[in-house]
Amino acid sequence: MTQRLFRQRYGNNEVIKKALPLYAISDEDRIAVLHTCYARMATLNAAAQLVYANDYAKQKQFVYMPGSENGSGIQTFEGSVAAGHTATIAEIDYDEDNVFTFTNTGSVALSFCCRHRGT
Repeated sequence: MTQRLFRQRYGNNEVIKKALPLYAISDEDRIAVLHTCYARMATLNAAAQLVYANDYAKQKQFVYMPGSENGSGIQTFEGSVAAGHTATIAEIDYDEDNVFTFTNTGSVALSFCCRHRGT
């Protein structure tokens, strides 16, 4: 919208200043709304990982990776496991917010298991 059309529609600055509080939202309210949206998206993404457990491409459509300078929080483990053998890929401290995605890129069936070590 050009400045001329804007001024025709909304008039002078005083009219605009009076109208702004009707549409303004506080930072706290905006943050609360964004947190609600994020929580809903995280719930949907977690459910999609279960629903599409056997469809790698669909799973990747429901993954949110928070932006960061170094990708912190995302760990990738790669390796080979010989047929008929068991391998410990990683030992990770428990955190209820952890999300794990397991992918078998090989041609032989592979089972993934998680276990909690007692203290």
